[in-house]
Amino acid sequence: MTDDIVAFYSLDKYGDKDGNFSPPKVGDNMEYQGFYSKTTDKLYDTDYSISNLFGIDSSDLEKNSFKALEKELTIKVIDSISEHIHKNPSLVQGAIPERELDTMDLRADRWAEEAFFKGETSEDIVYYPSYETDFDQTEIFDYLVAPEKTIATKVDHFFEFPDNHSSFYSIHDQMATGLAKEELARGKFKEIINDPGHPFHKRRDIAEAVEASGAKSVKVNIDKDGKSFTFTTEAGYLECKNSNYYSSYGLTAKDRTKFYNLYSRQADYSESDVVSISYRGKEIYNREEMQAKREASAKDLVKEQGAGSLAEVGAEAKQASQELASDSVQSVPAKGDQVL
Repeated sequence: MTDDIVAFYSLDKYGDKDGNFSPPKVGDNMEYQGFYSKTTDKLYDTDYSISNLFGIDSSDLEKNSFKALEKELTIKVIDSISEHIHKNPSLVQGAIPERELDTMDLRADRWAEEAFFKGETSEDIVYYPSYETDFDQTEIFDYLVAPEKTIATKVDHFFEFPDNHSSFYSIHDQMATGLAKEELARGKFKEIINDPGHPFHKRRDIAEAVEASGAKSVKVNIDKDGKSFTFTTEAGYLECKNSNYYSSYGLTAKDRTKFYNLYSRQADYSESDVVSISYRGKEIYNREEMQAKREASAKDLVKEQGAGSLAEVGAEAKQASQELASDSVQSVPAKGDQVL
């Protein structure tokens, strides 16, 4: 242990019939029960018996475990590394591997989509590098005594020995790819935000309206392939945000048969097909009304920001996204070129 850290053990020994204990001797079984930090004035890595003895809330046991401290330190090191490479891009001496280009655009799409449905902003789309390591006891003890110094030391080690943390690609190539994907995803996210007619807005509006109603089933009117149809479906199918279609399996058996006859047995429907949704005779979603609200809100935002027209803002975001994708392709070295 250290001057700050004190470990404690328990004696696995029973008293006699009168409750008296004999002094411990060589060979007695001593069990590790955790440690105490003078700096934080807390007990760590304890079990339930010790928590009861010292009056520690059992809910604190997990968050004060050695494993939890490792996780906490790992997250803070990753956050610090990410902050470093965003403030100093020159630290990233790598390039995007060729094989990453095929999925770059798709992954950026998914990242932007996930951020949108979580209610995040473009600033929440941040790349964090891969970092996996096992901390020994000494490092955890150092972290409790001097957290900032310990984090800085681990960050310095990360950049000094980058290959120690690489997997298939070098860590610098991973970081170059991650930063490019971040910028691409941010551009795509802004495209979604600045386009009131984007399907994602409709999907989110539908999900939120149905969730807020608390309904188990709802009545839906759709306009699909030029044909209008009203049916009853399980509400849960409309609360799904990670799919670009709604399954017809949620319809009642009678309505599902009519749906298949009207469209086809392979047919589903999307958020753009939904005209209105009602629950217990009350309309909870109307496509035209929601579209008008989104457009009004978007126009107000454009005015506040002093930008051009809504169409211009959307076009600028789309062009920026396309340029980022193009730049990513151009940044890839030709086969045989050296990647530093």
